[in-house]
Amino acid sequence: MKVGLLFGTFDPIHNGHLAIVENAISTNLLDQVWFVVTPQSPFKKNSIIASRHHRFKMVELAIQSFSKFFASKIEFQLEYPNYTFNTLSFLNSQFGEKHEFSIIVGLDNYISLIKGEWYKSAYLLKNYRFFIYQRSTTKFLNDEICFVQFAQKNRHIILDGLDVEISSSQIRELFSCKNNLFQSLKNEITNHSKNVQKLHHLLPQIVIQYIENNDLYLGLK
Repeated sequence: MKVGLLFGTFDPIHNGHLAIVENAISTNLLDQVWFVVTPQSPFKKNSIIASRHHRFKMVELAIQSFSKFFASKIEFQLEYPNYTFNTLSFLNSQFGEKHEFSIIVGLDNYISLIKGEWYKSAYLLKNYRFFIYQRSTTKFLNDEICFVQFAQKNRHIILDGLDVEISSSQIRELFSCKNNLFQSLKNEITNHSKNVQKLHHLLPQIVIQYIENNDLYLGLK
């Protein structure tokens, strides 16, 4: 079984995450994708807003209609910091005989990996397949791709036709509006139909409902 791993805090999960994974699956190089919910990213210290319970539940809800997607809280039982190397070592000890793991990662994080900024960077680059997606189109993108082309390009694959611009932090800001932007948009749907459509573009409806029902991200500064 070939399994792609998408690590993240998913605070919250959004349609960009789903698009990334659908693109990776479409390569026909993966049988499943696991959304590995990270309790606290070593690269995003003090940035977690929703609890691990809420974040995992939102992932479960968002992917429930996808037969090849699975939510994983494996890192909840591992010691901090949640380095990718440590998680993969544990997964291989548990599932290595039946599963071959690959890593799905954003281009910016992939570049930091190539620069040796991850724990055990060289080992990860040598021993795992990577699926790399673009976070945004910038004037520096071509230079960044050059790094990718020099790094085991037969095993490290850039996902074509995918430009992920959705930001979890931007979504949290929308939810944190003093007057509850989402509720006001619902009450004035005629005048704000374009904004309502934008919200549905950002998040699965079931995740929006969960956030509202649990009052997540309100009153953030």
